[in-house]
Amino acid sequence: MARTLAEKLRYLLETVKSERGDSFTNAEVAAGTGLSPSYIGYLIRGERDNPTLQNAEALAKFFGVPVVYFTADDDAAERIDQQLERLRSMLKLKRAMQRADVEQLATRMLNLSSNGVEAIAHLVELLIDKERDTTRDAITDEVGRNPRR
Repeated sequence: MARTLAEKLRYLLETVKSERGDSFTNAEVAAGTGLSPSYIGYLIRGERDNPTLQNAEALAKFFGVPVVYFTADDDAAERIDQQLERLRSMLKLKRAMQRADVEQLATRMLNLSSNGVEAIAHLVELLIDKERDTTRDAITDEVGRNPRR
C-alpha cells in the first residue's frame, strides 16, 4: 500500500533530528522552508497532499532527502528511509563516542572475543532495564503510589 505524503512527512519528523537531537517543530520546518506553519500542519495531517514542486523541493532540502522521496514510488522512498535509519544510527553512535567514558570502554572492548562482546552487550541491556525500573520506582514513590514501601 502506497504511503501518503503525510505519512512520509511524519516519518521524516520522527527520524531527522535537529542538532540538539530533538524532533523539529512545525514552526522550525516552516522557518527552514519558507512555508507557513499552518501549511506544514495541513501537510502532516494529510489535509493537503499535493504540494507544488517548489514546496516539495523546500521540504526535501530541509530534511536532506531528494525530492523524489515525495514524488516517486514507495520502493524509492523505502530505500531512502533505510538510508535515513543508517544515518540516524551513525549519529547516535557519534554522540555516544563523544563521551570519553564510552570511547574508553569501546576501545577496551577491542581486546574481547565475539563472545565477550556479546556478554557485555547482555550486561548493558540488564543495566538499562535496571535503571529504567529504578527511575520508574522513583517516580512512583514521588507521587506516593508505590505500595512496596
